[in-house]
Amino acid sequence: FISAGYDKTLTCWNSDTHECLWTTAIAEEAQSADIHPDGSIVVVGLKSGRWMVFDGKDGKFITSNVDGNEQHDSVKFSPDGKKVALGSHDNYIYVYNVSEDRRPFERHGRCACHSS
Repeated sequence: FISAGYDKTLTCWNSDTHECLWTTAIAEEAQSADIHPDGSIVVVGLKSGRWMVFDGKDGKFITSNVDGNEQHDSVKFSPDGKKVALGSHDNYIYVYNVSEDRRPFERHGRCACHSS
């Protein structure tokens, strides 16, 4: 599993042994995070409206994007891993398609009337 927080770190943990597998420094305070169902990538929602993608195996930075200018309160991959949704404090949910090679992400749509 993963954890990310205001300490500006992203950490991957072994759920059986509770040992840290890797830790990566991130540029901003994290608000939310999720790991792809196959473990290949991690998406982290930041307080600024920016979100970042990291390699799930070693924590290396892959790419970043910006949606809105408020924090992303939640990030969640679909069960099949083909989409990722970011629930923003700006009252929108941003939905992206996740390609087979995990990059780049293409916006699928934006849902309005979400309450933060």
